[in-house]
Amino acid sequence: MRIVPALITLAACGAPPAEPPTLCPAPSGDAVDAIDVARLDADATEPVLIHWVKEGDDAIATVRDDDPTTGWTPDATRTSTLSIDLGPYAGRPVALDRLTLDFNPAALPTGIEVRRLDACGGEVLSRQKVDPAEHVTVDVSGCGACVEVAVDGIADTRLLDVSLTARDPAVAPPAPPEPIARGDQHPTMGVVEGFYGHPWTSLERSRMVDMLGAHGLGTYIYAPKEDPLHRAEWRSPYDAAFIDRFAALAADGAARNVDVLFGVSPFLDLDPNDPTDLDALTTKLGTFVDRGIPGIAIFADDIEFVGPLSVDGALGAEQAVVVNAVFDRLRVGHPDLIVWFVGTVYSDARLDSFPDGEAYLEALSTLDPAVHVMWTGTDTFAPTLSPDDLVRASDLVGRPLALWDNSWANDGGDGFLGRILLGPWSGRTADLPDALTGTLMNPSMQGGLSRLNVGTFASWIERADNGLAGEDERAQRLDAATAELRYTAGVAANADLDTLLMIRVMESFDANSAQTPIDRDLATQANAVADDLQTSTLPYLQSVTALAQRATALAALRTQVHHSGLAPELVDELDFPLRKVSAEADLVLAALELVARRSGGEPDGDAATTLQAAADNLTASARFQVDQTALERLADTALAYAPIGALPLPTATGTLPTTCRVGEPLRLEPFTGAETLQVAGLPGADVVGTVARWTPGWPGTYEAVILGTGTLPRVVRFTLVCRP
Repeated sequence: MRIVPALITLAACGAPPAEPPTLCPAPSGDAVDAIDVARLDADATEPVLIHWVKEGDDAIATVRDDDPTTGWTPDATRTSTLSIDLGPYAGRPVALDRLTLDFNPAALPTGIEVRRLDACGGEVLSRQKVDPAEHVTVDVSGCGACVEVAVDGIADTRLLDVSLTARDPAVAPPAPPEPIARGDQHPTMGVVEGFYGHPWTSLERSRMVDMLGAHGLGTYIYAPKEDPLHRAEWRSPYDAAFIDRFAALAADGAARNVDVLFGVSPFLDLDPNDPTDLDALTTKLGTFVDRGIPGIAIFADDIEFVGPLSVDGALGAEQAVVVNAVFDRLRVGHPDLIVWFVGTVYSDARLDSFPDGEAYLEALSTLDPAVHVMWTGTDTFAPTLSPDDLVRASDLVGRPLALWDNSWANDGGDGFLGRILLGPWSGRTADLPDALTGTLMNPSMQGGLSRLNVGTFASWIERADNGLAGEDERAQRLDAATAELRYTAGVAANADLDTLLMIRVMESFDANSAQTPIDRDLATQANAVADDLQTSTLPYLQSVTALAQRATALAALRTQVHHSGLAPELVDELDFPLRKVSAEADLVLAALELVARRSGGEPDGDAATTLQAAADNLTASARFQVDQTALERLADTALAYAPIGALPLPTATGTLPTTCRVGEPLRLEPFTGAETLQVAGLPGADVVGTVARWTPGWPGTYEAVILGTGTLPRVVRFTLVCRP
């Protein structure tokens, strides 16, 4: 096991304050929106199991974005609650000001109650019934580390936006991240935001551009297919506010040596023989170029999906004429203009699927030599790539190609279910980048998680540049996590623990676009236990303990992420996926509990029923996929396992607390008969022998898991509410 021992050791890092944090001071200064640093949680977002993958349906992931169409959907059959937790950031109650809620005007809730608490799960300090309206502002002035919004919704009720202001020095506007060491410059490597699904937020783009610059990657292209003004309604202009934001993004990029380019996908219905269409396209792109955007991208991919289309030399020639004409017009005033292009034939698989695919690519050879032509490789997602795989297409187009890499694209092709793809960049030969004019990642819809993808890609490039093994998975994950630390903040931030949390998350969804996400260590250990149980001999004890250690850490991963310094948008995006990880851990721990009872001569009780329920929940929980093969085998093996005797087992004492106070130490001795303990979910807990000690550093609710290991491991789980 590579991570669990380190996690156990580091659990003692980050000593809590020597004295309890002070209560909040009197309100002072300007009001600052604390929603930007808070933790959000919601108890009633139902998983969408059969649905084209849409981030807007993922729990709380889109409440605080700048997309007015996405948000939190309460349950229409009962009261649902949204919690805003400031404990992990401020460490104490803060001087709150006002809460603002924006609802879908077409389906207002029937009732709203707003509660101010000293801590999430703690004492309610005030409560107000609020008349439902499209725009609701509530005075929540007073001390509090948590605000709850209870909503009685109807069908289609959706909370589109939320703001919680505070007048407290503990809540400051987010500071710019500290720079990290920049590697070699790669001006034509970076990211294309080119997926289907809800586009990234302005914050996600800003942080992505910052991350690219920190890694020495020099290109970002705006091209989200579900921005209607990018594709379906490409003739329509953007409003001034959007253009201003994009110009500011480009300026930020320029300061970081990142070219921020604007893309349009006009070929769904562009008429190359209509001069007004060419004028419209030139004007649209020129609006951005004139505001300082250094380049453009024009897209012709996936246009055959909307109707019959002849993909042949004539189509390629028409597209080349349009791209060249726009390029010629725009570079009159902008001689250094950068241009990228994606054709209708963009992979070998598509080249072979169209009878006249070669003629189409040959026609693209008339593109201006300065145009970067993007290519995805042997297929839309290419599991492996080398320079040899590019020769055929490159010869037809008459130039070296740029790679559009879909290694982490999770917007389709996955059985209409969601996947989180956080595997390392792999399957590419070390000499591949030198054969390309550029390499752009088209990562996931989740903008925060995509920063981890970019970090692993950049790590591969940097290691390859320095003659090291590009596919060192541990190094890629560590480098990505270390870079992401630049966005951590608050009293809960701990560099060691936050790094390990991000690595644990990446390991839990170890996959690329051709795979189903899997925790490979968990699967390997589950298979080892199943193998040993089938022999019914004592050597299985060591494998059971190793599996129990990993499952314990995973069972508390969601609460550990909540009580961490990770960037809020990253925590939002992990809310639903980590429910799937929790379900995996539940199944493993239920299987091991059944094995322990039978091995210790105890009656099964409800253990077999609990295990079966956990197996059913693993399939039904959230909409995200994981590879369940090994865990289902473990469950089946545990259910069929015959006892081998009466081994001594740790016994839960039943004396665990349910409440605590910030700054007051707790002594936890949850087992008799245990030899060692592992504590998860209580940041900063220290273990000496069979006693755990923990001093809460900030208020809130903690879901704790403690593993006691004797001859066989046993687990206790409990909830602690820590008040100021």
